[in-house]
Amino acid sequence: MPAKKARHQPPIKVLLLIDRLGAGGKERQLIELLKGLERRREVECRLAVLANQQTQLLHSHFPDLHKLDTPIYYLDRRSAKDISAFGRLYRLCRDFQPDILHSWELMCSVYALPLAKLLGIRFINHTIQNAPARIGFLSRVWLRSRLTFPFSDVVLANSRAGLKAYRAPARKSAYIHNGFDLERIQ
Repeated sequence: MPAKKARHQPPIKVLLLIDRLGAGGKERQLIELLKGLERRREVECRLAVLANQQTQLLHSHFPDLHKLDTPIYYLDRRSAKDISAFGRLYRLCRDFQPDILHSWELMCSVYALPLAKLLGIRFINHTIQNAPARIGFLSRVWLRSRLTFPFSDVVLANSRAGLKAYRAPARKSAYIHNGFDLERIQ
């Protein structure tokens, strides 16, 4: 009996969304994740940045970012309340047709979640990157968390303590500890 031919599966398309590419830990985590995913043929990634390109090129602290093959799209949001970036994100989602929309910040989740639901895209809410002892009731962070967590497919954090601090829904929560690329110190 002849062996069955393996069916070619199209890659899983992932659109990662971050507010800006500052010098912080979440930006380093994002770049390390992209470096790892680029080595996997079954995943195709794109990165969308809400901030404008000129600002980001002047302030980029990560030379590794420019070595990646991952396409980067700058949505040119002019201020925190600029809703025109929503339209640009919609067009990017419509054109790329991601299977997963992976948000790295709460404000990004507020932008992206309606699009994910509208377009039938699975939504990863990766906004928990700390574990404060107390989050003020009715603070912006608390309100945005309460608004986005129920509609997220996965709530992702970098620690179990962070999930507990934000009271993330257990049935859809996961954590991935921060990684470190040892090649950075060699």
